[in-house]
Amino acid sequence: MYTASRPERPFVEVGLIEAQQNTIYGDGAVTVLEKLRAHAAEQGCDAIIVTGSNDAVVGGGGGNAAGSWIATLHGYRASCIMYRDWQWIRPGASAPVVSR
Repeated sequence: MYTASRPERPFVEVGLIEAQQNTIYGDGAVTVLEKLRAHAAEQGCDAIIVTGSNDAVVGGGGGNAAGSWIATLHGYRASCIMYRDWQWIRPGASAPVVSR
């Protein structure tokens, strides 16, 4: 997971993904980032580059100020990447077999 810089290795962006808190009491930032990373791995990505926030403001409680509430559900956006130099991340690996 890259948050402050991009990888030095050659890569290609294969998609954009997002993750967000489910409730105002639950997941913290670390849990949201873990979910983002896990989802990227399920999609076959080698890494993610966190590109920004994906926060949502929610509220409820009706029309009077005393019973109203507002909260921010924190979230993140990321680029799902795959490395181009697969042999660099798998030292000693043989070339892939491509069947036609």
